[in-house]
Formats: sequence, structure tokens, C-alpha cells
Amino acid sequence: MEYSSGQRALTDSFLKAAEENNAAEAERLLNAGAHINASDRHEATALMWAARNGNLDFMKLLLGKGAERECADNLGFTPLMSAISLGRADLAREMVKLQFNAAAKGARGEMPLLLASQRGFAPLMEDLITAGAKADAQDISGMTPLMAAIRENQPEAVTLLLQNRQGIDKQDNEGRTALIHAVTCGRHEMARQLIEAGADISICDHRGRNALEFARQWKTSGMLELVKETFLDDTVAQLTSGARAPIKTVPVLRLRPHGT
Repeated sequence: MEYSSGQRALTDSFLKAAEENNAAEAERLLNAGAHINASDRHEATALMWAARNGNLDFMKLLLGKGAERECADNLGFTPLMSAISLGRADLAREMVKLQFNAAAKGARGEMPLLLASQRGFAPLMEDLITAGAKADAQDISGMTPLMAAIRENQPEAVTLLLQNRQGIDKQDNEGRTALIHAVTCGRHEMARQLIEAGADISICDHRGRNALEFARQWKTSGMLELVKETFLDDTVAQLTSGARAPIKTVPVLRLRPHGT
């Protein structure tokens, strides 16, 4: 948008006031003609600053005057993502009620649900899923919210995500599943939860290694016994039913990754 020099100065002052969380001055400048959806050198709008500063009243004022909800800064973060990444879970829940996009994606595939999973914000996660966030969505590295919760050791988030079991066996860009992440991170209880929820132990990464192979490699306390026991039980069950023997009976490194 083209501005006159006077408009540009007015708008710059407005953005500065928003950055400093001076809502009264920002409102005065807005009423004087500042552009509500203008952005600063980092592509942050006044609404973005309201989210970063945790100022819900200012946010509502801006929305009432026509601020665009789905603006994004130079990192691709929306106001909702910024609020979550800064630990403002209560504000983020209010923003979901204000219809900020729960399924938005940043420049690297960051998502509100993935960010909330990393922080362990279970009530917010429920709100996001109800508002349309996909529990099995993946970022640019293939990371799912479930994988993120496991890596950041957020048990409540893992439990919540396993309730709908979406994407439990999805693989990241290296072919690793949530179960493999649990094994390599030494998350014994999370690995147990995944197995009880039906996670497929036989899936291999792109180098042909499954959860059992990783358990052997990492030798995490109790992990090998857990995975091996389940793997053997699975073998017996499949052989008894007449099904083809699971992949543990085949040399692991000769296996093809899941889905190929």
C-alpha cells in the first residue's frame, strides 16, 4: 500500500505504540488515520503485537476496527502461533473463540497444534482440534504434534493425542514414527501408551530400522524388554491366526520402509 509521508509517519507511530503495548495511544493514532493492517520492518502488524503482548482487550478493539486475523510476520507466524510460542495458552484459547485459524501453517509448516503440543497445553489442544486443527498434520520435517509432544516430554499432550489415534503411525522425513521417537528419547511410558493404542512396531525408517532395532541400539532401561515382548506377542498372534509372519522374522536391514 502506498502512503503519503504524513500517513507513513502516523502509521509508524501507531505500530510503535502497539509494540510498546500502549493501546490508548495506538487507538488515538488509529482514529487519526493510521492504517490498521500496516506492518513494521519484520512484517508484524498491530494485531501481532497485541498477541505477543498478551493484550486481549486491544486485540478485540483492533478486530472490531477491521484488523486481519490471518496476518503473518516474516517468520510466517500468525498472531495465534505467536501467542502459543510465547506461552500464552489462556490468551490463545480466547483467540480460538475469536475464530483465529486453528489450522494455519507457518513458513516451515509450524502449526498452532504442534506448538501447543510442544508446550503441553492440553486444554488449548482440545480447543484447537475442535476448531479444525488436524492431529496428524505435519511440518516441513514431517513432525506431527504427537511426535513433538513425545520429544518435548509432554505426557498430557501425548495422552490427549492418542485418544483419537489420528496419525499414530505417520512417518517423518527420516521415516521415523512416533513410537521410534519414543524409543530413541527414552520415553518408556509413552512407548507403552503407543503400543497399547495400536502403534505398528514393524514400521521401518528409511534405513530399514524399526522400533525393536532402535531399542537394541539405544539400550534404554526397560525399553528393549517392552518392545521385544510386544514384538514377540505380535509374532505369535499372527502365526496363530495364519497370517504372514511379521517382519521380525526377516533380517531388519533388508526391509523396505513403510509405504514404499
